[in-house]
Amino acid sequence: MGGRYAIVVMLLPLLLAVWAPLAEIGGSQPSDSRISEFEPLIEWVNIDPDPNSIRGIEPTSFSEGLEQVRGTHADTRLGTYDLSGLEQNREIHTVFSAERMDLRLVLIDGEVGLWPAQEELLTISGLMIRAYIPPSGFLVQGDAFALESLDGIESIAVVHQVPSAMIVEDELLDLYTDTVVIETTSVEVRLEGWRHLDSGVPVDEFDIGMVTHSTGQLAGELLDSMETVDAGRHQGSLSLVDLPFAAIDPSISWIRSPPVFAIHNDRARTHMRISEAVTAFATPLNGSGEIVAVADSGIDQDHGDMDNRIVAAVSVVNGDSSSEDTHSGHGTHVACTVLGDGSRGGYAGVAPEAELYFQAMERDSDGQFYSPSMNYLINAAYNNGALTHTNSWGSQTNYGEYTTDSEDVDDRVNYYDQYWSYDGMTVLFSAGNDGSNSDTISPPATAKNQLAVANHHNRGGGAPDTLSSSSSRGPVDDGRLKPDVAAPGSWVRSCRSQDATDTAGASWSSQWYLEYSGTSMAAPNTAGASALIREYLKEVAARPEPQGALVRGLVILGAEDIGTRDIPNMNEGWGRVNLANSLVPGQNTGIYVDDRNYLRSGNSRDYTFNISESWKPFKVVLSWSDYRGNNWASAQLQNDLDLTVTAPDGTTTYLGNVFENGRSSTGGSTDTLNNVEVVLVDQAQKGIWSVRVEDVRHGGQRSQQTYALAVRGAGVDALSPDAAFVPNSFQLSDPIPQVNEQVTFSLQVTNMGSRTMEDLIVRTSAGGQNLGDETINLGPGEIRGLNWQWTPTSSGTKDIMIQLDPTDAFSEELDEGNNLFLLSVGVTEPGVRLDTDTEVVTLTSAESSTTQWEIELKNTALLPTNASIAVTKPIRLSDGTQLDWFQSFSQTTFELNGSEVVPVGLTLVHPAPPEPGLYRFTVTATDEDNGIQYPLSLTLEVPVLPDLHFTIPFSELTVSPVDNTSFSVDLWNDGNGAQGWDLDLFAPNGWHLGFDDLGSMPGAPSASSGYISASGSRSLSITAVPPSTHLVPAGTQLVGTLRAISQIEGSAQWSQQISFVVASYRNGDIELESEYGQLRSDGVANLRFTVTNTGNDGMTLTPSVELPGGWSVTNNLPAVQLAPGQSGDVVVGIAGNGLAQSGPIELTLTSEDGYRIEWQGVLDVIAIPRPQLSFNSVIMPDGSSSPDPLGAGDHPAGAPGIRLIWFVENGGSEAWTPSVYLRTPSADWMAQCDIPEEISAGGGQLIECLAVIPTVLPAGVQPQLTFELSVGGVEVNDTISLRVASSKAVQWTVKSHSELVEGASTEVRIDAYNAGNAPLSNRIALSGTEGWKVSLTGSSMLELQPGESRTLVLLVTPDEAEEGYLQVWLQEAGDVFPNEVVYSVSSEDDPNRVETPSSGSSGLIWAGLILLLVALALASGVLVKIVGDRNGSSAKLPLPPPPRSPELPPPPSMASIQAAAPVASNLPPPPPAKAKPVTAPPAGAFEEESDDSNRHRCWVCLESLSQTGWQACPGCGARYHLSGSGCAIDKLSGCRNCERDVSEFVIME
Repeated sequence: MGGRYAIVVMLLPLLLAVWAPLAEIGGSQPSDSRISEFEPLIEWVNIDPDPNSIRGIEPTSFSEGLEQVRGTHADTRLGTYDLSGLEQNREIHTVFSAERMDLRLVLIDGEVGLWPAQEELLTISGLMIRAYIPPSGFLVQGDAFALESLDGIESIAVVHQVPSAMIVEDELLDLYTDTVVIETTSVEVRLEGWRHLDSGVPVDEFDIGMVTHSTGQLAGELLDSMETVDAGRHQGSLSLVDLPFAAIDPSISWIRSPPVFAIHNDRARTHMRISEAVTAFATPLNGSGEIVAVADSGIDQDHGDMDNRIVAAVSVVNGDSSSEDTHSGHGTHVACTVLGDGSRGGYAGVAPEAELYFQAMERDSDGQFYSPSMNYLINAAYNNGALTHTNSWGSQTNYGEYTTDSEDVDDRVNYYDQYWSYDGMTVLFSAGNDGSNSDTISPPATAKNQLAVANHHNRGGGAPDTLSSSSSRGPVDDGRLKPDVAAPGSWVRSCRSQDATDTAGASWSSQWYLEYSGTSMAAPNTAGASALIREYLKEVAARPEPQGALVRGLVILGAEDIGTRDIPNMNEGWGRVNLANSLVPGQNTGIYVDDRNYLRSGNSRDYTFNISESWKPFKVVLSWSDYRGNNWASAQLQNDLDLTVTAPDGTTTYLGNVFENGRSSTGGSTDTLNNVEVVLVDQAQKGIWSVRVEDVRHGGQRSQQTYALAVRGAGVDALSPDAAFVPNSFQLSDPIPQVNEQVTFSLQVTNMGSRTMEDLIVRTSAGGQNLGDETINLGPGEIRGLNWQWTPTSSGTKDIMIQLDPTDAFSEELDEGNNLFLLSVGVTEPGVRLDTDTEVVTLTSAESSTTQWEIELKNTALLPTNASIAVTKPIRLSDGTQLDWFQSFSQTTFELNGSEVVPVGLTLVHPAPPEPGLYRFTVTATDEDNGIQYPLSLTLEVPVLPDLHFTIPFSELTVSPVDNTSFSVDLWNDGNGAQGWDLDLFAPNGWHLGFDDLGSMPGAPSASSGYISASGSRSLSITAVPPSTHLVPAGTQLVGTLRAISQIEGSAQWSQQISFVVASYRNGDIELESEYGQLRSDGVANLRFTVTNTGNDGMTLTPSVELPGGWSVTNNLPAVQLAPGQSGDVVVGIAGNGLAQSGPIELTLTSEDGYRIEWQGVLDVIAIPRPQLSFNSVIMPDGSSSPDPLGAGDHPAGAPGIRLIWFVENGGSEAWTPSVYLRTPSADWMAQCDIPEEISAGGGQLIECLAVIPTVLPAGVQPQLTFELSVGGVEVNDTISLRVASSKAVQWTVKSHSELVEGASTEVRIDAYNAGNAPLSNRIALSGTEGWKVSLTGSSMLELQPGESRTLVLLVTPDEAEEGYLQVWLQEAGDVFPNEVVYSVSSEDDPNRVETPSSGSSGLIWAGLILLLVALALASGVLVKIVGDRNGSSAKLPLPPPPRSPELPPPPSMASIQAAAPVASNLPPPPPAKAKPVTAPPAGAFEEESDDSNRHRCWVCLESLSQTGWQACPGCGARYHLSGSGCAIDKLSGCRNCERDVSEFVIME
């Protein structure tokens, strides 16, 4: 894999360049791992409160507004993005600087609200908002088109690219250093995909355009030992080479190291004042009805303290199904701390009747913790009914960091705190036991929406006001306050697992209990208190399904400082838990809570509290489950809510979290980091205090932010009921009731308290008439609407009175003075009255110019009367304009009997249509007899009315049957206001009609016109696409339809037919059916073609043919008539004239209107070669030549060989290149010919062959050689005879011998072998080192027949120890090669000789002897040194020639070359391997004689060598041209005689 890292920087641009346009829209439900293409990116929830449900909204004061102005920058983990780009806060390795093609970082103008900006961003199709990066950034994902569209968004200040380093955690980025070998290093990582955009749960797959991106698939390809942790989350071993590749994959949102988790009460109940709280109410608090989830090591299910209360115990460890607690017993201790009942010995937990859902995280085999994901743990707990989840463990690394685990916690709590859909979730974590230094809290306790719990002493050591020194401290990395609270954690006694094998960490133990210390014990204590708070809210306060934010807020509401007044701080957070302060605050002090409201961008909500006593504490806690943060931002607060508390004087204001000495102080600035804000006034003034909660920055991707408010103070609602009337909610069906006419009135009632009011009596009377009692149930914040019917019996002023709780059944109401509603109404005597069922008539047609009303005129008296009716001119309410429209009644005067009712028709004439708006006028009926008038207001509502017409610039459009045809239709808005239409195209059968630029993509058959102003128009560009499966005949009449459906009135639609006629389309195919192959120049052929009309109209085609030179057409070529789809044959006969040439042939068929079909081919004509062969000359080694093979004399055997030349002539009409081969009598020959070049017609070429006669052939024999030539199947040859010349050669071999000793005689044997083809008869001559005695034993004549050998025995006696030599040569042997041997040998001292001092002249003598030897060597031109092996081996060497015989040594057998002779090459093939010389020849072996005729020849090209400027093999003496001389020496790799490497050649200059 090492090479992959080396090329990663080059590959990254390639991977990025192939980025296809993508289109991923939205996500799936939690149960589906695929993201649907068309889900909305931001969750819109329209909350319509159910007036009969506790989930309704509290009737608080609500205000719209704008978000606060922010800085236009985004603080990310890599640095700050501003208008100019990214200012990095860390170095980024080049492999991680590559752009993520699917991501962009957009900066929103700081003066534009974040939520409006999100709404604007989501107008871009295919764009997804992945994260908010405070204060003004959004990380967005989309395809290329969506990302390009960002430039058109007005709220965007700038768009920046995102490097892949943004996706990789710092610890992994830091591995890319000079000291790490990337290619061989692998690390454990977790690859994490994206979240579902609605539910927030991780998903494994999602579609971008037509491409499915899968985190699991990528992990399977890159990870070794892959393990799936959760959907979209996979971990395993990853090569560092592959890390950059993973970081640029669109399916990956984050790459991190896998988290390594580790685990981090008899007096605890007292310190948290549990007993005071649980007995303060009629219903005792003990946790009953609550299920608490504990995720820890394991659980001893058989311990009696939890009998029958374990809902389930499940293992979340892959491959380990056991939930037993077999190591330290940590999980059992934690679970009992929450809910143990103490039945085994009295150490009870905080909520002893709660039930347990346990998640075992410890691997039994090694005791290590394992967590699949917080997403999985919390979802599983919620689905099993556990709404409190406590965790006494955390990461061993990443201190202060906001990791994916933290993000999971925040996402799930935020999701489950959507009170209109879910029941809330409270999550707790131990802060950790990593000591008193700051920034020692590890994830997931760094999450925003959980309670991180510190540890104070449970016993001894100043308990409870001493914080443990081991308790981890904050802040977390983005500066948020953690821990949140402290609870008893040191020396806590709880259940002991009977299966535990390692309890050495316990400070006390018995059979059933033991004592542990740490935040691991503090968290479950707080979890138990949280369960009791939930129980209180549900059972005592009758507030079901409290948000987790409310439970968290109440815990903090009751918390109190440890020791010195200095809250909030990074050691204890808001103080230690005090449940009594949370639920039972004391005399005349009450608690108010609200978790049934939410805010949107810029909204605010106001509360007022009447503090009944001065100088008592007033505390307000605002807590909200914030939208999840992300790994890319440096600050994690997404939705910033601000808490502002104003004193009764209206000027003194306290901001949330602005504290000094443990209490709120004025001034300061708003908190932009935390999602808990607190105001604590030690001595509050009596009077009305105002509390405002405001959404000042809304970066989260849900439109609503829920929150919880918990308030404690003198006279504040102590969670009591309070029935009251909703202001301004009274309605009376007739504002002026008349005697004996029934009217209906209604009023809304609400519970402004915090407890459900069951069987609340509502008593009503009107005009002294008792209308009865009604009994209702009214939950906290619930609103109920009540209706009554009343018939007045007399005229005058009558009182309507409604009483709540008339029997005072709810004596503990907060305010008894708001239980009475009293209203006086006037009841009239008889008169006239107008009534209609249609006070408001909505105009529905833009073509309508009149509107009618049906009115009833009633005499309300029992006696007859005269009446009249009149109407005012209509007024447009938007601007007060009075319109002079015509109005008419069906009748204007009436005589009415008592109680008579008559119909009256009213017609209003108006433009068709009027401008949009409300037009109101008043119809007045007058009782003429009694002077009583009755007005009736009527309204004409004119909405934006749809109307249009199309204009088409043609009556019939000609369309192509094969190509797209584009045209335009104009749509005119004939309606009365700007509006749009949904457009649909209905194409003829098989065709497609699509909009070019209005649809979701080019060519879509459906589109939106966009808004068109009144009387305006829009050109609709449309393209007609013909069928792809068949051709439509020319002239076919077609009809398509364009339909427009109003976007403001779905039932209004218009259709326009579009007529088409299909154009004529000429097209045809031609195909050769016959095969003609190669043709002779005098050949004939019939070529048969099939012609097919592939157009949609008939045509007549006339053929014509173009041929190469020498060819002619032999037949007539008639015209071909073809209907559409029909095929016909065309036959073309051709003949060559004997000289016909190769070349292109073209057949053209032309229609009557000029359309052409062409076919092109090539005639391949075969020319018949006519080679002619003649012998040209022979060239001998000495350079002599003759046109007769025998004319230059006998031919010498052996190297360098003879050169034979033939002349080859081309008697044909075309050029050709022949193959040649020189056939020899046997394999002992060496033969090689030049490679012929192309020979043009009528041309010729000399071809030279080298032949080396074997030296074993007897002199005078006449072998025959045959020169063979072949071309194009034609073969010719020519045979010549040679005559072998006489050749004399000796092969000398020095045998091994004894060591030479001075003064002693030693035999030295030398073998002489006749290697020539002629007898030898020469005298033997001897010489040696001066002073040595050398003699020959036996005959001094060497008489040898060819192939015979003789051993020469030399008797050598050295006179002293020295380096010497022996020389044997043949006299008068100038024709013998080689004719001598020189043997270098050394002699040793006589071991028996007594040394005597040498004379001063001995040095001179030896120097002279050396000079003499050198002179002899130079004079002879040959010095061969043969060193014998003193161990008895022998050396057999070919010797270089003496000066009298300058020929090269004979070559070895060429058998292997002869067998391969037919294969041409640029060099003659090398000889077979043979023994290499042991020593190099002396320098004289390379000297040349002055006679140019006797120069040596190159062993490659056989050309003569000059006296200088050549090179020689030091092994055998073979000579060659210098490199670059023009011969083929440059292709030689080794000596052709002995195979010595050319790099060792000696250059003679």
